[in-house]
Amino acid sequence: MKTLEELKTEIAKYQYLEDTRFIDVALANVIATRLKIRDPLWVIFIGASSSGKTQLLRPLAMTGPDFIHSIDDLTENTFLSGFNQGKGKNTPVSLLNRIGSLGMLIISDLTGIFSKGSESKSSIIAQFRMIYDGEVTKHVGTMSKPLHWKGWIGILGGATPAIYKHFEQSASFGERFLYYRLHDYDRIKAATRMMNRVNKTEVDKRLAELYGEYIKGVCEHHVAVEDLDEETVKVIINVSSCAELLRVAGQFDWKTEFLVDIPVPSMPMRTCGQLATLACGLLNMKIAEEGKDAKLGPYEHETIEWCGYSLADDERRAILKVFAGAPYDQFLSTSVIGDITGLPTAMVRKTLMIWSSIKIVSRGGDERGLTWRLNDKRIWELARRMNHITTEEKVVDRGVSSEEKDEISRAADEAFNQSFGGGENGMS
Repeated sequence: MKTLEELKTEIAKYQYLEDTRFIDVALANVIATRLKIRDPLWVIFIGASSSGKTQLLRPLAMTGPDFIHSIDDLTENTFLSGFNQGKGKNTPVSLLNRIGSLGMLIISDLTGIFSKGSESKSSIIAQFRMIYDGEVTKHVGTMSKPLHWKGWIGILGGATPAIYKHFEQSASFGERFLYYRLHDYDRIKAATRMMNRVNKTEVDKRLAELYGEYIKGVCEHHVAVEDLDEETVKVIINVSSCAELLRVAGQFDWKTEFLVDIPVPSMPMRTCGQLATLACGLLNMKIAEEGKDAKLGPYEHETIEWCGYSLADDERRAILKVFAGAPYDQFLSTSVIGDITGLPTAMVRKTLMIWSSIKIVSRGGDERGLTWRLNDKRIWELARRMNHITTEEKVVDRGVSSEEKDEISRAADEAFNQSFGGGENGMS
């Protein structure tokens, strides 16, 4: 059996790689599912088009077609249906019945689910929730008895960053997934490797062989280990609690752009359980190489933390990176955060208003307008680790531009008129 590093070296001959941790996460998912460790693990690899998601998922699906089932699209009847394969046949075509009580599902593009009509989308999401909980019952008009499935399914999926916005609207669905945000590649090097690549089918076949040999080596010769060391448990608890705060969504009044109410972050238990399953998968991989006394170290801990940190969308992580590069106690203006990230100040302000309402940032003000600083040092330290920041440089702020003053003034006038009588429904 090859070691994980030897496997990655071999894979690099066929696929351009800079960030290889997503290979660790994908293999840990498959292994944890095969060994039925803890809770089901569902992971989405998020990246731009052509960022390598499919190149990872497609060969993995080929490693065990009886165990891993790959699909490109879903309908509300995909999972369970009363339809049979043909006249006189009793073999159901329902996906869950084909998978059985234990298996994996690979979905190449989860983003596509959210392009469906609201009724179909709601039905699919409801079935996903039941599948995660391990039991699905569905009533259909063509059968006298309800359809039923009970089992354990792991999921690997791919999506573009648009998935973040979709999951904000279906928060209870998103909570069942861990995210791994793929890091950006060197575009020129990646394109050069693509031009020099041999036949895609042959590449997929070779990668499937490599992945399959590694998975078989880990699963066949080792009993599933589920005990995590104290340091790993601390890492999981810390990043889970931080992640649920960072990704909380808020509802804004479309006219005043003020928060309608105080957002309520989800409790971290489900995320904690998912990261624990991931950690157990990584641990079993390490035991296969180093023996039963192996423990997870800083490399694996950073992989676990990145999956938790990826629950915050790209814009929020960009804002956090600005805070992480500054001293912990420095207040930063909305405008300078917008300057550094390239995000509109309105978007920055909304995010910080949400975080302020749940007390992870403090709000101040001076001649620059609103200013902000992180309250939770755990989040500041997490953001520094995830961005590999080791120094602190005081951010030089600037004054508010005339355009920004006009924007602030207009927003204030609109809010005043909405509340005290400048509009049609106001007081006279």
